[in-house]
Amino acid sequence: MIRNFDLPITQLDGKPFDDNLTLGKAVFMCASTQLRGDESLDLNAKLRLYALSKLGYEGGSVTLTSEDVTTIKERAARAFSNYIVVGRIVEALEEK
Repeated sequence: MIRNFDLPITQLDGKPFDDNLTLGKAVFMCASTQLRGDESLDLNAKLRLYALSKLGYEGGSVTLTSEDVTTIKERAARAFSNYIVVGRIVEALEEK
């Protein structure tokens, strides 16, 4: 599936967050942030997070696998305390 990583992540009223968060920036943040338990990830999982970090940083139209989407959603739920940000990320990833 192709997703636009330049898509703004907005508040419920449609206004951007103060830091002009985009889907790509959010993916970069949740993929590149060390989360509890990450020290036990195997090499392949760490390399996949590295690849997702690069995709998030670069932005634009990105092709994701269903595994990528699952990884991003799970990490977003752990990395972001703001439920609106998490919900908007999930909406953007699940959009048809």
